[in-house]
Amino acid sequence: MLKKFLANTLWVLVASVLIAFILLNLFDLDLKSRELIFKHPKLSPFEHVVVHHQHRYYADLLLFGMPGDTVLIYKGLPMKNGRFFYTDFVRLFMVDLSSEKIHYTPDDFPVNFEYFTISQYLKLRDKILITPVALPRNFADSSIFPYTRVLSWNKDNLGEIILPFKGMVLHLTKATYLIYKPLIERYEHKKLSMKNGKFYVNGKRTEYYKFRHNYYYVLNKNLDANFDSRFWGPIPRREIVGKRIFKFRRDLGGSIAKWYFSEK
Repeated sequence: MLKKFLANTLWVLVASVLIAFILLNLFDLDLKSRELIFKHPKLSPFEHVVVHHQHRYYADLLLFGMPGDTVLIYKGLPMKNGRFFYTDFVRLFMVDLSSEKIHYTPDDFPVNFEYFTISQYLKLRDKILITPVALPRNFADSSIFPYTRVLSWNKDNLGEIILPFKGMVLHLTKATYLIYKPLIERYEHKKLSMKNGKFYVNGKRTEYYKFRHNYYYVLNKNLDANFDSRFWGPIPRREIVGKRIFKFRRDLGGSIAKWYFSEK
């Protein structure tokens, strides 16, 4: 009787340890960001993912671009493969408070700044005077990937960038050299250089480079934030920890958005 009890207890302990091991390897719970993470997902566009980049974890990022996609940010709005995408994105807008239906006193400054989803903006722009707060096209920001002022890119205006996929052959030109040099050196561990208009990989003269990894483009839901692929560039699959499958969150809409949609 005692042997049977001990054997059953041992099996329960072994099964518990095995189940705990499987769960810990498949899932993670981030209490700080309040996210439940599935560690080994098959990735699909517009899923919420957690990224481990340069020894830090970043939560609540949207998987925007897949290997082979062409991404572009135009006047603060994200584009992929020639189409605008607005899914879940939030950004800062300037609102003219003297517009119809919005009341203010003469002592108030008749302009306000509010965060809206882009979908809210598209509905509001025909009702009130509302403008995205975006950097001009010719403003060069060297903190934006690929970290050169030559391209005059900034967080609100950048691209086009074709996201490399494993086996993709890149024709090296002055433009592709500027864009892809940080990726090739950081993730592919190859030294890419240019001298007198000629290109060298690890000192060997070449006109082409063949990528060894798939690359993805992640964007923060808040497009005014400063940590996503606009700053890091495309990232390899190994930096994506997993897919967010559950999160407690608060509404990001501004007071004017709440006013407008409460009237409908």
